[in-house]
Amino acid sequence: MKLKKIMSAVVATTTLLTGTAFHASASKATILQGDANNDNSVNVSDVAWLSRYLVGKENADSYNITCADATRDGIIDYQDHNMILDFCINKDSNKPITYQAELYDNLNNEERDYYKFSYANGEATGIEEYTLEKPVSKARTYSLLREAEEEYDYDFVRDYSNTGVVKVGNGSGFIVDDHLVLTAAHCVCGGTASNILVAEDLTVTVYNSDETTFKVYTVDSIHVPQKYFDFDDKGGSTYNVDFDYALIHIDSRYDNIPSKTFSQYEPFQIGYITKKFIEKQITVTTSGFTAIPDSSEGMHRYYSVGNIVSDSTDLRYHAYANANYGDSGGLAYYNSVYNEEVIKSAIGNITGGGEGADYDSSGVRITPTIARFIFNNEYI
Repeated sequence: MKLKKIMSAVVATTTLLTGTAFHASASKATILQGDANNDNSVNVSDVAWLSRYLVGKENADSYNITCADATRDGIIDYQDHNMILDFCINKDSNKPITYQAELYDNLNNEERDYYKFSYANGEATGIEEYTLEKPVSKARTYSLLREAEEEYDYDFVRDYSNTGVVKVGNGSGFIVDDHLVLTAAHCVCGGTASNILVAEDLTVTVYNSDETTFKVYTVDSIHVPQKYFDFDDKGGSTYNVDFDYALIHIDSRYDNIPSKTFSQYEPFQIGYITKKFIEKQITVTTSGFTAIPDSSEGMHRYYSVGNIVSDSTDLRYHAYANANYGDSGGLAYYNSVYNEEVIKSAIGNITGGGEGADYDSSGVRITPTIARFIFNNEYI
């Protein structure tokens, strides 16, 4: 996979969402389970609000975030959506409770600038700059957390189930929509802000469960945060790892041909982990196309299980689940359970292993900022 220099740039703008803001006045509050929009009742408007929040269309304060965690497991995801919907449908048999609890911390939900690299016939043809602004609307959320799960430290195991984890060049990625793959920025570009290099002949390869068959998809465009090219203050060649994520859009000319989109695969849903989730060191799973050391098998899809590390930051997660060469761009996910149904909620991408640190993998946390980039991006 070669890299090509891109020079031209076009500036673009976005539209702000508006709404009424509400701020919680204390760190501890009375919580109505599932009252995500803070109207003192649990109804379909909370379902609608949470649906918008999970695609980056809403802003929230700590009270909104706490209330929205209806399952009380420390992650805001579609299982909370399902539980609130259940409250609405089965009002007599399943009712939300009211309780006292400390509020969750706010989640990152900021304005960011991006580059869009367009492709034609496998070659990068141009660059456009754009900004995704922060929504102004507010709502509310709350919940407690399960006890810490048993600690795991699994080695790499062949992954035959996550067909939504794909190969991106020599790295990995994961499907988030019919045309979209989330990956790591360093898998698709390099160079500097004044001399950007992007991958030529970039393709996305999707394998079936046992990797006996595969399909190759053509890239239409890639999208990368501009801050990824902010080098460290030591003058080294390290990129800004807090922004090491990218979105790949496959060729939209094949919209009417299911075999040329990802519609036949199950995309990963996303979830926002909270400080409570991190403090309890809940178990997560990493998955990617790993090149296992000293292996003659080549690159295959592997998973590893381990606990979230408590020193994870607002923008990054650290975990004891392993990552190795080739895993970059793959995902970390949480098995979210409600009514005996399991949803694999993607909490972040993989950008590297521990490299001497007190954890075995790390990556960019999925927050409302990232969700807006994926699901509410008019420049894709």
